[in-house]
This record gives sequence, C-alpha cells and structure tokens, in this order.
Amino acid sequence: MASGVSIEDQLRSQVSRMMKEIEDAEAVLFATKEGLPLVFEARFNPDIVDRLAALSAMLFAVSRRTSDIVKMGNMNYMEVALDLGRLFLNRVNNEIFLVALTTPETNVGLVRLLMKEVSDKARRYLEKSIT
Repeated sequence: MASGVSIEDQLRSQVSRMMKEIEDAEAVLFATKEGLPLVFEARFNPDIVDRLAALSAMLFAVSRRTSDIVKMGNMNYMEVALDLGRLFLNRVNNEIFLVALTTPETNVGLVRLLMKEVSDKARRYLEKSIT
C-alpha cells in the first residue's frame, strides 16, 4: 500500500478483498479483543457485526485462557462449524483479530488461506504504524 494511506483504509481494503474472493461470506471484520469492530463488510445483515465482534472477542479470550493452561502458545486460528454456517477467527496480534462468517458449504481451504494472508498483512501494517 502507498504511504499516506491510513491503517483503517488498509484494513478496509483487505476486508473488501476477502468479501470479493469468498463469494459466500456473510461478513468479514477486524475486531478488538474488547469486542469492538474496527472495519467490516456484511452482505446481508450489517446489524450482526457488533454481536459478531463481541462473540468473537469472547472466543478469543477463552482461547487465550486455554493456551495459558496448556502452555502451547497462542491461538492463531479457530474455526467453528455451525448448522447454518462457519465462523473463522485468526489472530492478528494480541489486540486484534480477523473474523469471517460464511455459509457451511464454503471453501474452507480458500478461507484459511485468505485469513492467514490478510492477518499477516494487517500485522505488518500495524507494526509499521508503531515504528
């Protein structure tokens, strides 16, 4: 991304990319560990975003406690299979994570690949903004 582009715009660009590439994505967002959405796109129901961010933060917090107990490092990726969809979480850093909500028939391999690529890019954006 060109210099002078805000972090928010860079993250928004990655969310848009995921929504385009994952045709059955219901929502994609970056959220904070406190459960606040940073940037998002939702195809059908934008009202779900706040709840999705809060729910994902809870799952993120539980995974952090679990990793502390088992002493095997941080959770980097989580997938929850639901009757009517799939929820994917990918840790960007200790403060932010990426969330995707899809239909159950989604191409899991594609979603996992994009989640990793987009999370890695977001991490680099955020690291550059700190230095």
